[in-house]
Amino acid sequence: MLEDRLHIYNDIVFSCFLPDDWLNEFRMPYHALINVYSGVMNIEYAGKSLSVKAGQYVFLRRDHHIRLHKTSYENQSYKAINICLKGDTLQRYYRQHKDLTKIRETKRLGEAAIILPHIVATDNLFASLSVYTDKGNIPESEYIDNMISDAIDCLLKLDEKFYPTLFDFCETWKIDLYEFMESNYTSDLTMKEFALYTGRSLATFKRDFAKFSELPPEKWLVKRRLERAYEMLKDNNLPVSEICWKVGFRNRSHFTTAFKREFGVLPSSIK
Repeated sequence: MLEDRLHIYNDIVFSCFLPDDWLNEFRMPYHALINVYSGVMNIEYAGKSLSVKAGQYVFLRRDHHIRLHKTSYENQSYKAINICLKGDTLQRYYRQHKDLTKIRETKRLGEAAIILPHIVATDNLFASLSVYTDKGNIPESEYIDNMISDAIDCLLKLDEKFYPTLFDFCETWKIDLYEFMESNYTSDLTMKEFALYTGRSLATFKRDFAKFSELPPEKWLVKRRLERAYEMLKDNNLPVSEICWKVGFRNRSHFTTAFKREFGVLPSSIK
C-alpha cells in the first residue's frame, strides 16, 4: 500500500490514499471526529460493523479496539479529514468553557463508532478545512486550534451524551499488558505504539512489561514471533516468505538470520 498524501496540522490529519486497501487495527487512544469525503471506511468492533461513505461524519470513541478498512469506492480513492480530540485539548476547552460544559446527568455514549447526522455547524467546519487540505496549504496554529474547538462545539450540539463522554478526565484506562501483547505480537507496531494502545507511557509500559518477562519488550517480541513461526512451519505447508509476514517480520533476510540464531537451523529446514 502506497500513501499518496498525508498532511498533519497539529491534531488535524488530512489523508488521501491511492485506490488500494488500507487496513488498521488498534485501540483508540483518543476521540476522533472524521469526515470521509471520498471512498469508504469500514469499521469493525466488538462484533459490530458499519460503513462510512463519502459525505458522512463518524465519531470514534477512545478506549475501544477497532478495525478500520479504508478503500476506494466507485473509482474514487479514499480521502478524509480526521480531527483528533486528545485529553489535553479537551481539558483546555473545559477550563475555558466551564459555564457551558457542565457534565450533565446523562449516560455516556455506549458505541465505539457513531455515524453523525448533518448539521450546519459541522458542514461549515469541514468545508472550511477542505479549503486548506485540498490545496495542501498549511493554516496557522491559531486557526487550527479554533477549528478543533468548533469540532467540540458541534459534538455538544448534536447530543448531550457528548458532555460526559468528552469531559471524563479520570485516570486513563489500562488494559492487561500480557494479554494485549499475546494478542498483538504479530502487529506492525512500535514500542511507543504498544504503550499508547495499552494506556501507558513508554516508561510505564517497560516497567509493567518487566513484571512478566525478564526480556526487554523488543527481544520478547522477536522471540515470540520466532516461536510462532516455528509452530507454523511444522504444521503448515505455507511458504517461508508468507509465514515471515504473518508473524510480523517485514524483512525476509532479518527473519532468516534471527530464526537461525534462535533455533540453529534455517526456516526452510523445518517441516
